Amino acid sequence: LAGFLGDLASGAETVERNAPRRAAALRDLIASQGPAFVKVGQAVAIRPDLLPKAYLDALQELLDQVAPFSSEEARALVRAQLGGLDLEDVFEDVGAFDAPVAAASIGQVYKAKLRESAPGVDASEFETWGGDVAVKVQRPRIL
Repeated sequence: LAGFLGDLASGAETVERNAPRRAAALRDLIASQGPAFVKVGQAVAIRPDLLPKAYLDALQELLDQVAPFSSEEARALVRAQLGGLDLEDVFEDVGAFDAPVAAASIGQVYKAKLRESAPGVDASEFETWGGDVAVKVQRPRIL
């Protein structure tokens, strides 16, 4: 904020020249503060009546380019939701949890395949859908 205020005092040319760098810094700061702040950043990112273009461009990255949380943390969260079962007992390939297919402000998604013998799987219907699932994992400490 101090840098931006200094730019304002120096004039419009300085504000315009430094806007991309300051906008990127603001985006990174917002992203580092967690999901609630990212949601606010997303809301502001689509408001051209509030911010200059450089800031809109930087903040729009919060709409679809949020950094994922660690795969280790995701595995632990999934394991906890499965009542402590080993992931190997439920999924064909736990490597599916190495990298999410998508990450957002609230959570991320992994593409996985259930074992036919996994608890809760109806073997009579397994052939119909083949066990492919999307595993949505909510970001830790979101509430």
